[in-house]
Amino acid sequence: MSSDVCRRLYEELPRDLFRLGPDSELWSFAATWIRRFHAAGEQNYVERFIYLWVTFNAWAAQVVP
Repeated sequence: MSSDVCRRLYEELPRDLFRLGPDSELWSFAATWIRRFHAAGEQNYVERFIYLWVTFNAWAAQVVP
């Protein structure tokens, strides 16, 4: 189930990733790490977790004062 959700999110991202706006650099950065997440093998749980963690921390750095 979770891989289906991640795959769906990944397929929806490219339309919005390169929009211009205050968060465009964040989305470009996140896109790189999300691609790495999908490129990692299904059995590389720790590696995939690290990629998501980096993406989450980048987002959190933007939204938490």
